[in-house]
Amino acid sequence: MIHGMDTPDLRLSLHFKLSEFTASMTAVRHGVPVVILPGSHEWGNLQRLCEDVLEPLRTATGGPIRILSGYRPPELNRLVGGSPTSAHLKACAADLQVGDHAPYDLALWLSRSGLPFDQVILEFNRWVHVAVAEPNLRPRRQVRTAWRNRLGQVCYTPGVQILSEND
Repeated sequence: MIHGMDTPDLRLSLHFKLSEFTASMTAVRHGVPVVILPGSHEWGNLQRLCEDVLEPLRTATGGPIRILSGYRPPELNRLVGGSPTSAHLKACAADLQVGDHAPYDLALWLSRSGLPFDQVILEFNRWVHVAVAEPNLRPRRQVRTAWRNRLGQVCYTPGVQILSEND
């Protein structure tokens, strides 16, 4: 079973389906299974992410949210160059875009929202990474901006900022 395609496309919340968080062209190219079973720890994490953060964001923006990256099993996370401590590994995070809303505006709205997120990162001014804390952990409400330095290394600056490359 790869990418949940052999099972019905189950709903995590009113507007979000499991397939949105398991789809990955990189996984397809490399034959990496991306499977989350209902009732699993990962399923619960995705439900909390959807209900506590993504549904309120969708209501505020008035439009559908495009999930660019959701759950990543370890092999997929390695293939895409993800952090070894990424919240994507626990199904606690999603990278997203929303219609014609600028990623900066989305990250700023989330940072000011009061929603129970663990982390919001404006990544390269192209998308927003949002994560919830593991169950029974208090959300840190950490807000950062990711950018690349002259050597191509990923750097983080506190807060939501528009930074040009090579700052």
